Amino acid sequence: MKDIKTLGELKASGYQTKSIKDELRDNLILKIKNKETTFEGVHGYENTVIPELERAILSRHNINLLGLRGQAKTRLARLMVNLLDEYIPVIAGSEINDDPLQPISRFATELIKDKGDDTPIEWLHRSNRFADQYANWSEKIFRQMRAGGVDAVHVTIAYHENFRETVLNFEQWNRWFETYPDLIMKGLTAEDVDRARASNRTAIFFGFQNPSPIEDDIGLVEIVHNLGARFMQLSYNNQSLLATGCYEAEDPGITRMGRQVIDEMNRVGLVVDMSHSADRSTIEAAEISTRPITITHANPYEWQPALRNKRPEVIKAVTEAGGMIGFSLYPHHLKHKSACTLESFCQMIAEAAARYGAQHLGLGSDLCQDQPDRVVEWMRVGRWSKAIDYGEGSASAPGFPPMPSWFQDNRDFGNIAEGLRKTGMSEAEVAGIMGENWYRFYQENFGAKA
Repeated sequence: MKDIKTLGELKASGYQTKSIKDELRDNLILKIKNKETTFEGVHGYENTVIPELERAILSRHNINLLGLRGQAKTRLARLMVNLLDEYIPVIAGSEINDDPLQPISRFATELIKDKGDDTPIEWLHRSNRFADQYANWSEKIFRQMRAGGVDAVHVTIAYHENFRETVLNFEQWNRWFETYPDLIMKGLTAEDVDRARASNRTAIFFGFQNPSPIEDDIGLVEIVHNLGARFMQLSYNNQSLLATGCYEAEDPGITRMGRQVIDEMNRVGLVVDMSHSADRSTIEAAEISTRPITITHANPYEWQPALRNKRPEVIKAVTEAGGMIGFSLYPHHLKHKSACTLESFCQMIAEAAARYGAQHLGLGSDLCQDQPDRVVEWMRVGRWSKAIDYGEGSASAPGFPPMPSWFQDNRDFGNIAEGLRKTGMSEAEVAGIMGENWYRFYQENFGAKA
């Protein structure tokens, strides 16, 4: 079926659309006939919850999983995705993955009206149909990374998740590595960037925007590093057990636990990231850490006075200790926001290079692509507030702002390289900012402390 590329070919094949309930039912029946385990890795519910869930699926019932935290509700829901058809056809280019035989969006209906049976279709894997990642990862985005020559990406795998929830996110990525082995691979060392480049793939490196995955247990620092985490922020926007977030009114600095955790992160090779942390906490982290730290995604406060951007003394403390700053492309961090020009962005980088040293600079795109607005709400609010926190947005514009015209997705990094050249920066400086500086940083900081 995956060889079918047009609507006409799909119709000729006799393909029929099925409801999700029918997909789940048909594939469950097949698993039962083949005596396969239906919910792999879920233990303790074989004679209670799982049989009830199977009966509900076979009966095409609506399903609502209720219970306490730790009772496998999320895991069961995610495993149900494996009962969907492996691939389904969708209208190529449709943001909502329109069914070619039953389109509902204006884009799809007008495309079919224009092209008829020549309307192009794509095949969507079941792992991309229902997920709760923060970048809406898909085969489309993976291919865009390759088209843009992106050899490595630092991916957020946790915002407010606890340890167990973060493990489930690692599991989701393992499935993507298995599904798209020709496009992506797991990154653990700088040498994995070399392997990815040689095989025309993108190496995926994982980071936490919050220390929530280690909960209140310093022993989990080594565990998450072993699982594949390579960056961890000591705080998100709020006060954490380790440090202060940039939205707090007062910044008492690194906490007692924070000092211990920094030592442990230094030992195992989990990089300290202070992108969302307040000024004093960031400066103290740079002083306490025996290894260079990072601000992976932010810009100079002088250029755009956003709460998340960094003042000169903060950038100076990080870079003088050998650390890195990655410049953010998130519109709220840009001068004039979505209307920011490429020239302004690149001139800001050139001035930072003159001030702090080009060898300490890189890109940290902070790209959130193809996501619904509910995801930014989770980023800002998590479970800590009943009220909506709009962050750097507002009640009238609560969602993701539009990206600037010159950087829409991973295929546009070349625009930045060209813009940097126009500022008069040398080829070596441009190459460093476009990736070589991060590569060197990976080489020096991802391994255990000697």
